[in-house]
Amino acid sequence: KTLASLDIPLIAVPGNRDRRSAMLTAVPPPPAARRNGSPFVQYSMTFDTIRLIALDTVDEGSGLGQFCDERFDELREFLREGGSLPTVVVLHHPPVPLPSVPGGLQFGDADAAHRLAMTLARDATIVGVLAGHIHRRATAALGRASLETIPSLAVDLRKGIQPRAEAGRPILLRTSSNSGHGIGAGLNERVEQDTDQFSFLFDQLGM
Repeated sequence: KTLASLDIPLIAVPGNRDRRSAMLTAVPPPPAARRNGSPFVQYSMTFDTIRLIALDTVDEGSGLGQFCDERFDELREFLREGGSLPTVVVLHHPPVPLPSVPGGLQFGDADAAHRLAMTLARDATIVGVLAGHIHRRATAALGRASLETIPSLAVDLRKGIQPRAEAGRPILLRTSSNSGHGIGAGLNERVEQDTDQFSFLFDQLGM
């Protein structure tokens, strides 16, 4: 409800803790942006001189990524329809191994990941790829574009060691002996988590 109240476009892609049906109900993309009858949360939207393509890399039986033939077909259609417009692709699981990330590739199917990475790298219109999943910032070359992962507030699930270049930046480290993660925590615990996080943020901003 809070996000829906913002007067900006909302581009949402499912992560490994999401369910497609719930996401399509909570943050549905414009109907014309999706393929009719598609079971996946994939769509393409154009904003003036740039296009965004949202991809669904979720495998609901695993925490790792997947990208099947049907999803590839949709991606190829999106790329064909966009013509020469500069394009940014948004997805949850990075399809390439990232430095200092335990476990290496975050896909359960290495062949599907390689195929997806090559498809993105070879398309001349793609100027950037935004991913998540590892809960910290990392970058990798993907053809002429750059893949960047976006940090997360859930630092307890961060994969790998914080890069030395980010040393000295303030970090909130919060521990609790009787809470779960995310929706697994009780209401009171989630309120306390949010209070600590926003207090830390406001303190760093000098508010």
